[in-house]
Amino acid sequence: MLSSGDAWIPGLFYDASVQIYGAPGDTDILVQNELSIQAISFGNHELDNAAGIIAELLSGDVGFDDDVNPVDFLRFECANFP
Repeated sequence: MLSSGDAWIPGLFYDASVQIYGAPGDTDILVQNELSIQAISFGNHELDNAAGIIAELLSGDVGFDDDVNPVDFLRFECANFP
């Protein structure tokens, strides 16, 4: 199944991932994983933030600030799709 993009849209749901996973948008990616998305193209909202945020969302490599303890957050694996 192919998604046409806009897998994450900045807003309350997008930002809530910061408190749970330590980074914005992770929950949105997990929803796409549960929907069995096989590939996704970029919509305009994927470009709302820096390219580093996109790379973190897709790879699961969350960059925590120095004063943040990663143990305080749930583990975010990564996107199950390219």
